[in-house]
Amino acid sequence: MPVETAHAQRVRERPVVRAEEADPAGGDPVWVGVVCSPPGWFERRVDGSHPALGLPPETRETLERRRRDLRMQGLCAEGAHNAAWEELDVDGHYRDHLSNAADDEVRGALDSLAASVAAGHVVLATDRRPGFRCHRSVLASVLDAGERAATGSD
Repeated sequence: MPVETAHAQRVRERPVVRAEEADPAGGDPVWVGVVCSPPGWFERRVDGSHPALGLPPETRETLERRRRDLRMQGLCAEGAHNAAWEELDVDGHYRDHLSNAADDEVRGALDSLAASVAAGHVVLATDRRPGFRCHRSVLASVLDAGERAATGSD
């Protein structure tokens, strides 16, 4: 099933839907938050949340420090964020985080999300703005690779 990503603007534009009104069986996608500390507005606009699948705190803090340094050197907010992301290999650190079988919370959240993906259309939502690199695209590729492996297709 498809895994889609949505940035903060799309999440804000989504109407607040009460759980009893949602109809995933009717083709409506399930919106899943993958943010460690989601703001209140965000929580009201997603169907479920897996904070364990957000960036690990130490990676997030290191990224934020480097992003600030690059901003002080004159890069725009998006450029500083994306440059810090690449420089620190956040994709690689996040993949390591997801593959850490010793972390039951991460493993459980990943298994639960994989089951949701197998059952229907899932939108991975984040509080990031468009243009900023985000872990949700890495997570989507991991979920997609897992589904292909489970079905034996390429």
